Amino acid sequence: MTMKTVLALVAVVLLAASQAFAFADENDVNNLIDSSSISSAAKGTVAQGFLLGIDQGRLTADTAFSFIQQIENSGGDVADRQTILLTVAQTLLNDTPVEMLINKGGEGLARGLQLNVIATEIVERQQTLLEVKTMLNQKGISIQQQQNGPGFPRVSVDAAVTDIATVLENHVRSGNNPNDGSLLAASLTTMQRDGRITSDLLQTLTSVLTEGELAGIANNISNRL
Repeated sequence: MTMKTVLALVAVVLLAASQAFAFADENDVNNLIDSSSISSAAKGTVAQGFLLGIDQGRLTADTAFSFIQQIENSGGDVADRQTILLTVAQTLLNDTPVEMLINKGGEGLARGLQLNVIATEIVERQQTLLEVKTMLNQKGISIQQQQNGPGFPRVSVDAAVTDIATVLENHVRSGNNPNDGSLLAASLTTMQRDGRITSDLLQTLTSVLTEGELAGIANNISNRL
């Protein structure tokens, strides 16, 4: 092998490595959605939702690109792929965090679950997130629209919504009684351990959350399963 051949091979390896570790951006995400197998009508909503989420800091372009790529390459029915991507996008368009949905989608694929099973769970969990977000909004807990404005930082509210929804979902899906009186304590403990939630938001949540309201959402989860 000549030196010229060796250098050419090295160049190919370096190029492949640089592409493997390259960071995705919004254009990459948009192009991936545009080339996906979902319907043309769905592509617009999916792109709008994911790009909004990236702009708001709810997920990175890398996370969005990886998730969409995993779903697209999953081998499941196109209808299930579209359901998953539309559900995540619509959640973002409803100003609601999608961390739990992204994580559960990835976990389901890693466990080898059928895509229709993953799609069903993501739709069910989306409803829980929306219910928790609505409950907090009704208690005056909203996201700051500008720095030092009324409300709480987006990352803090998103973390609280995600933590509460996760506690309720895990409780019910583990076969526990939605009315066993443990949901408030479990939610507060989880949020206390979450460094993203500011102390003033945690104090507010401690004073306004009730076991009855959390049990109501937990019973809704049970009815959906």
